[in-house]
Amino acid sequence: MIAKKRIVFLFHDPYLTGATIVLLRQINWLKENKELDFLFLMNHSGPVVAELEKLGKILVWNIPESENPKPMSIAKRVIGKFKKKQEHRAEIIENIKLFSPDLIYGNTLISLPILKRLKASLNVRTICHVHELALGAKTYKINLDDLGFVDDWIANSQATANFIAGYLPKTGKNIFVSYPPIDDNKFDIEKIATENQWQGKFVIGSSGMAISRKGYDSFIELAVLMNKLQPQNNFAFVWVGNIAQRESEIIYDIEKCGLKEKVFFTGRIEQPEKIYYHFDVFVSLSKEESFGLACAEAAFLAKPVCGFENTGGIEELLKGCGGIMVAYLDLYTLAKKMIELSNSPTMVKEMGISSK
Repeated sequence: MIAKKRIVFLFHDPYLTGATIVLLRQINWLKENKELDFLFLMNHSGPVVAELEKLGKILVWNIPESENPKPMSIAKRVIGKFKKKQEHRAEIIENIKLFSPDLIYGNTLISLPILKRLKASLNVRTICHVHELALGAKTYKINLDDLGFVDDWIANSQATANFIAGYLPKTGKNIFVSYPPIDDNKFDIEKIATENQWQGKFVIGSSGMAISRKGYDSFIELAVLMNKLQPQNNFAFVWVGNIAQRESEIIYDIEKCGLKEKVFFTGRIEQPEKIYYHFDVFVSLSKEESFGLACAEAAFLAKPVCGFENTGGIEELLKGCGGIMVAYLDLYTLAKKMIELSNSPTMVKEMGISSK
């Protein structure tokens, strides 16, 4: 009997962000179609753990902070914390050695430090799946000067492949472009066609974690512009995604702009496609998007997709389709395009069909 191949997957993020969703879909496909054993190494514990428990053993690289630390001097606390962390990680590595992996797969560039340590300790083949471009790498302070330890690379778009290729030593390492899969089982119209609070409105939708790189602040600015350019309107602006770190600021901005009845941030939604279904148009305001999974899902639902030029993978996604691209951060032109679409249901339908 041939022994099953064993893979360790490194999860940089325990939340259902784009890169994590893509990896989960790939793992589920492998589970159904290949004879493999999995071990999952999480950077931190979080919501995705419940789904992973059905698929394999889970280890957590970072130990949680103690809620009630014992009283002691700062120096002793720092030394004790460092020692405990090192002991914990050494134990993790021993557990992975016992698993005897054939491959270690790091999801996103954020996983590189752990991937490098495991490579040094286990000398196992490594793959890094890249979901970032330049701004993301800078935001997460990723060291791109030492990438030679990675054996192979997967890029989620040609833009991402071109970016990472510029940092790789000339060693003939492979870079494979693999566009993220769409789970078409989620898009059963009869199941997602629910009632909503925006009936009769022209809904401009977007999605992503509420961080500057995703352009959540530009979304509010776009709403201000569109309402100024066309005061008499039936617009609704709906953003789907985690807003936990910016919620108070978002509420403050919306109220100050007098748009409380126009702009809605839903927070994280388990099935965002149920909200996408009600969009008339999907607009990406990302300053950079290595692929744009939410854009692809909106296009799958025949929604016109709009975004900024020179921001990465969205232009690949929309090449030859019916999307609208405007100059980087040109919200005025984008607002005019949105108003044009709102006045032409036929154009919206035709663009949506073309996007799909």
